[in-house]
Amino acid sequence: MSKTAYEFYHKRLKNLFAVAEAESFLKMIWAVRAAQTGNSRRAAIFLEFPKEFVTSDITSDYYIHPWRLEDVLNEYFVTAQGLGKAAKKGKVLNCQSYATVTSIFYYLGKMQNAESGLHLENVHVLDELVRISHKQFEWQRGFLNIASLYRSAYLYAGPECIRYFENTYGVSFVDFSLIGFGLYSHFLENPIIGPKIDSSLIDVPIEATEKILSLISAPIDRIRHEASDLRQIHSYGSYSPSVLRRIPCIDLSKKGKPIVFAPIPELVLQRVSVGMYYDIISGGNQVRNEIGRQFERYCLNLLKAGLSGFQYLEAVNYKRKKNNVYSPDILVCEQDSIRLVVECKSKRMNISSKFDPTKFRTPDGWDEIVKAVVQIWRFFCDCRRGICSSHSVDKKAIGLVLTLDPWLTMTHDRYARIMAEANTILAKKEPLMQDVDRRRIAFCDINDLESLICKADKESFVDTISCAASTEKAGWLLTSIHKELRPENTVNRKYPFSENIADVLPWWNKI
Repeated sequence: MSKTAYEFYHKRLKNLFAVAEAESFLKMIWAVRAAQTGNSRRAAIFLEFPKEFVTSDITSDYYIHPWRLEDVLNEYFVTAQGLGKAAKKGKVLNCQSYATVTSIFYYLGKMQNAESGLHLENVHVLDELVRISHKQFEWQRGFLNIASLYRSAYLYAGPECIRYFENTYGVSFVDFSLIGFGLYSHFLENPIIGPKIDSSLIDVPIEATEKILSLISAPIDRIRHEASDLRQIHSYGSYSPSVLRRIPCIDLSKKGKPIVFAPIPELVLQRVSVGMYYDIISGGNQVRNEIGRQFERYCLNLLKAGLSGFQYLEAVNYKRKKNNVYSPDILVCEQDSIRLVVECKSKRMNISSKFDPTKFRTPDGWDEIVKAVVQIWRFFCDCRRGICSSHSVDKKAIGLVLTLDPWLTMTHDRYARIMAEANTILAKKEPLMQDVDRRRIAFCDINDLESLICKADKESFVDTISCAASTEKAGWLLTSIHKELRPENTVNRKYPFSENIADVLPWWNKI
């Protein structure tokens, strides 16, 4: 039944796409987003809609979630290979009609539900929650996010990253981020821009701007081709990768009419901030190692700036069996006694690790997370045995694995398997390790820590991390645990580096 339903709704969607003229279709999608993000006046130029449609209330029946806009665009690119026979006979989809919007998203939802029914029998329901979280959480946080902009610039603007980016793409990191932000700002008000942009007023050469636009845009035929290739390589239904993450702008230039579209402006901003990772990660070990070091420094600086009352130490060097070794990345101390041992891991999750059900048991990069636990437990063992004696260890001290991506968020069994694998490794390599060395360990990603830092005080921070370091709370967001522990908490501090963004994005104060 599900397969029949899927085919039925897919055909209905395909029939609509077959008569959808590309320019009108992209304007319609832009107008949907604009109407629900505070720009209904401009949206009304391209789309008719009832007053109830102008809402940002995610519980409203009229609200269309942004990830569904991204889904429908990717489906359009994969499905619509030009106007069909009906369109050539004069039948063209009316993309200014609200009825068209409701039909498209109705069929999309029905098709995705039917498709899920085909696969869910092979996917644990809790694993499905993991996939949902990877798809939706970043949209819920938003891409115009000071923490995300600052962190991305801090991580990817080290000398090795800058050298590789500039040598590879022929433009500077600063110009890339500035023009990207400028384009995002423009596309908030208008879905269209001409490729000939006079950027000399902001001290960016026009040639550089053209190169930058070529990095984040492509002709629609190329986008269709790349979207189809992605779907073939990573076919996970509604969780398939989005071509718009690499190419958020669509070039529909015709002879004598240069024109570029950005139907979802937020993805332009994503592309020139968080998305820069994929421009530079091919730069080899020097680039990857630098990102790792920058991530460690960022985490240390974040804790120092956002949470007073502790002493924070970088990794300390000591000898083990005549070899120089380092402790985990950050030691959080109170009265010269270690309370928290933090190991930072900047490994990103690939598409398969986020959405492929067969990867949930052993996602790519899993060994790095297991290694983090081994490093923390080994350090506790060395401290107990007096091998590392620079600081005493508090009897309540625990570990924290701090990641760039949400490796354990919403997962239901990865925690236990990580611990089991770490135990297996140490049983072979550290026969002198005792149960007391296997301290409890919490896991969180950097987005979650940034949010917690803005709400917690010293005491509630410790309580939250301690609670997270348990099988029962593994995979929970730290902010959710904190809210449960401190339901009456009213603290809502600013992100610690909100006033320092110009330090990493020099053009920030100019705009």
